[in-house]
Amino acid sequence: NGIYVKEYAFNNEKVKKEFVYNLNNEGYDVVNAHVFATFVILLLNLPHRNFRLIITDHVGVYNAQEYECFKEYFEETKKADAVVTVSLAGRRIFYKAGHRENKLHTIHNGVPYQKENVYEKSNKVIYSGRIERNKGAFFLIEAMKEIHKKHPQVILDMYGDGSGKAELEKLIHNYGMGKYCFIKGFDNNMSEQYKNYDVLIMPSESESCSYSILEAMMGKCNVLASDVDGNREIIQNEITGLLFEYGNIDSLILQLDSLLQNEEWAEILRSNAFYAVNKYFTVKNEVDELEKLFWVFGVERYTIYYIEVFIEISEYNFEIMSEPALKKFVKLTDK
Repeated sequence: NGIYVKEYAFNNEKVKKEFVYNLNNEGYDVVNAHVFATFVILLLNLPHRNFRLIITDHVGVYNAQEYECFKEYFEETKKADAVVTVSLAGRRIFYKAGHRENKLHTIHNGVPYQKENVYEKSNKVIYSGRIERNKGAFFLIEAMKEIHKKHPQVILDMYGDGSGKAELEKLIHNYGMGKYCFIKGFDNNMSEQYKNYDVLIMPSESESCSYSILEAMMGKCNVLASDVDGNREIIQNEITGLLFEYGNIDSLILQLDSLLQNEEWAEILRSNAFYAVNKYFTVKNEVDELEKLFWVFGVERYTIYYIEVFIEISEYNFEIMSEPALKKFVKLTDK
């Protein structure tokens, strides 16, 4: 029993193909792949595959145009032993594509438990995610122009990186917003950062099961998110957070006003959110659901290979495993 971490240069096509073809010789019972579509198709078409293959899809929310582009992916993934989505919205897309119901599973993302912190008002709001247009980063800067007129004391800190970072920095400079809008870049300790902010604003065009939202809930930071698939599964509007109409600045400001101007209301939402994330969205819940899936396969003692690839959009750096993945491994091997 043990945990072994290996790194591969998956941006090298030769290395990637050799890795896939050698999996049959490694003696794994289950391979759980959290990788991009082209890699998934390689795994699914491995000749004489001798392990059970679980595909976990973290995107899962596709519009009509994207659905057409990924048709091959949806068809090929029918060859997997199971497909796991991290949201019911994602499951809906695979079901629409004709996947068998008994092969579709939804396991929401989970975050580690943190001791409840004492909230202190900071007059700061936070954005956490890729710096891209479809994530709402540019929309948020436009919204901040109006927010600043009503709440000049409010500061926005933006954490993340992406292809739009340089353009967004230029936009902030051109708008003269440099004194209250800051791009902080990547931070690998975001779960602690949320404790320093009043509100997380997530203005994305689409989400599956956002770690940013879950970590903010755990950190007792109010969540204000776009009313889109995925977000609705985590945030119950006016119960555990607030939702606003995607792309509508007036809707965002109306909801933000209620949080900034009514502390009693904001505290109720924070408290409910902290309770909900601990009840439904913890790492323990996630791992327990994974184990149930292995039991479906009749696998009680197992060797698991967990493939996780993270792409840094701006530089295309590839890594094999994250700290949350290691924590899942620890939990599984303990049992």
